[in-house]
Amino acid sequence: MRARGDNTITTATGELSLPVSDAFGTPEGERDHIRGPKNAPVTLVKYGDYECPYCGRAHFIVKELQQLTGDLMRFVYRHFPLTSVHPHAEQAAEAAEAAGPQGKFWEMHNHLFEHQQALDRKHLIE
Repeated sequence: MRARGDNTITTATGELSLPVSDAFGTPEGERDHIRGPKNAPVTLVKYGDYECPYCGRAHFIVKELQQLTGDLMRFVYRHFPLTSVHPHAEQAAEAAEAAGPQGKFWEMHNHLFEHQQALDRKHLIE
């Protein structure tokens, strides 16, 4: 995978042109959790719910994308707990936020997605 200066990424299977413009400004806010360089040609913003099985599957895909793209992609994570269908999602998001000031947001983020069946209060306290 290679990036060109015109916001085109060349992969083994073809090219992906990205409609990226400085006119749109930066999508991230001060409460977002961000991995990757600010000048990356691609920014992926994910709204996630730690209890959502689809978000759980996407987590592993995003991790693989990060490994494959390196500094070509900036990843922004935003909490979006669907409390009406996922009763532990908000508590899990709060646990991730509590880990943030200790410099462990991403560690907790990964742990929560990798242990989606253990998001009840008992497991979050452990």
